[in-house]
Amino acid sequence: VSTQSTWEYSDRFRETMDYLRAAINSGEKSERVLDLCAEAVRQNPANYVAWWYRRQTLLELGKDPLAELNWMLKDLLDTPKNYQMWHHRRELIMKSGSSNQEKDIIDKVLEMDSKNYHAWCHRRWFVQTFKCWENELEWVDKLIKHDIRNNSAWNYRFFLFEVFVIQSKDPWDSVQSEIKYAYDAITKAPHNESPYSYLIGVVCSSDAHLVNAINIALPLMSVLVQSNPNCPFPLTTIIHLQDKWAKKSSKDKQLDLWNSNSELSAKLSSIDKIRVKYWSYLEAHYRSCSSSIIKD
Repeated sequence: VSTQSTWEYSDRFRETMDYLRAAINSGEKSERVLDLCAEAVRQNPANYVAWWYRRQTLLELGKDPLAELNWMLKDLLDTPKNYQMWHHRRELIMKSGSSNQEKDIIDKVLEMDSKNYHAWCHRRWFVQTFKCWENELEWVDKLIKHDIRNNSAWNYRFFLFEVFVIQSKDPWDSVQSEIKYAYDAITKAPHNESPYSYLIGVVCSSDAHLVNAINIALPLMSVLVQSNPNCPFPLTTIIHLQDKWAKKSSKDKQLDLWNSNSELSAKLSSIDKIRVKYWSYLEAHYRSCSSSIIKD
């Protein structure tokens, strides 16, 4: 018995692909090949060969990339999770030098699905490539306020934060303001993990300011532990930050921090039942770290 899978294609699709393969094999690049590629992607919008050969033909014929961007727009909005279309769009934008409407198009896609991975990646590429950073923080702030659990928006904000930190001679002001931003978001939805992850990234973004940033963040997390005793995220954030701090500290300080992390891990074993084995492992790990210092 054969285990080989077979695909049932329509006669129309077979015929279209036969013509497309013949055009590629002959190297023909013409108006009728553009029409052929258009038919192929209408039948299968994810046909990367058709998109690739259409792009090669457009360039060979000297067609305007902006006209092609407009031509494909409706199809992109109809199938916004189609990687081949986003890649085709990116290549054409590089040829044209930019696209004034690109941010607006991404906005439309994200209005349909605020966590569309391809749209977020495309925006990141676009603003980084063409250095159009203006109003990006304000833009992503609106998305976070609209849906505070949108992890894609939090991730994009951290991308912007890293860019601005790299450009800044002294990022301390940005670190402080973003710690406050994350904390304010946490207080609105304490069981939302995204701003905790963002806060950890901000605190650990600058070695020069690591300890000062931790000293701001830890008391805030302690307040959250008191007000949300059954929420695991403030405790996990404290463990993460104290682990970072320990690696920069004297042995006496390391001992205090690792003992604290061992106690917090034990506490998490009773709160976070899904990961109880992980917290038990971490508790034993920090006990071992403490013991190694005492022996020394």
